[in-house]
Amino acid sequence: MISKRHGPQLPWLRGWHDGSRFTKGGENMSIYKFVELVGTSPNSWEEAARNVVAEAGRSLDELRIAEVVKQDLVVAKGKVTFRVKMSLSFKYLPERED
Repeated sequence: MISKRHGPQLPWLRGWHDGSRFTKGGENMSIYKFVELVGTSPNSWEEAARNVVAEAGRSLDELRIAEVVKQDLVVAKGKVTFRVKMSLSFKYLPERED
């Protein structure tokens, strides 16, 4: 399972951010974090990619972009497994101090 924790609080952003948006020099900016995941399917690369996005969507808040980085096949005992390596981005949401 993928952790919902999006990394440590960045002290230099404290007071500048609202969620994943912050203002610096009068401009609004967003921060995104990337993870790489591998999905598999016995049927197709497309299904393997859908599996990655579906699982990541259950665990990551604000999932934005999914890009297929690599496709390959695993052949074992006469059976083929489709694999995709994907890079996914999601909004960085600093932990809030309560």
